[in-house]
Amino acid sequence: MDLFYDHMPEVEEQIFFQIADLLNLEVDLTFYDTTTASFSIDYEDPFRAFDHSKEGTWSPEVVVALAGTREGLPVRSWVFPGKHNRCCNHQKDKR
Repeated sequence: MDLFYDHMPEVEEQIFFQIADLLNLEVDLTFYDTTTASFSIDYEDPFRAFDHSKEGTWSPEVVVALAGTREGLPVRSWVFPGKHNRCCNHQKDKR
């Protein structure tokens, strides 16, 4: 698994292009959206930080992002730590 993890970006890219070719996907335009997921735990950790959730509670949460084609097919997803700047997280990883 460590070998796979070390080469994950290349593997993801190859899988993406093979699937795009197989399904004749047009990926000239992608849509990007984020949401949050909160957790019912007592303490935050380095990844799940306390923040004001959509439900109106103060709870640990993460930011989930998704990029999709104009047909609505997902092409990439990310999970960012809580308290991540939701408006600009696409600048962190444009792959």
